[in-house]
Amino acid sequence: MKRPVPHTPDYAAQLPPQDLPLEAAILGAALLEAPAVRKAQELLPDEQVFYAPNHIAVWQAIRALSQEG
Repeated sequence: MKRPVPHTPDYAAQLPPQDLPLEAAILGAALLEAPAVRKAQELLPDEQVFYAPNHIAVWQAIRALSQEG
C-alpha cells in the first residue's frame, strides 16, 4: 500500500487536529502567571489535549508543581 505524501490532502486527513504555537502559548502563560495555571487547569481536562509529546511533559510538570504549591 502506498503511503500518502506529506502536504497532500490524504496525509493531512490522517493527522489529528493540532496547533503547536497555541500549545506553546498556553504553556508559556502557565509558566509566567499563576492565575493562568489555574484557568488552564479549569479548561483543559488532561494533558491529552496537547499534541506534542514535549508539551505533554511540560504540562504534567506544571500541574505537578501547581499541586505541590
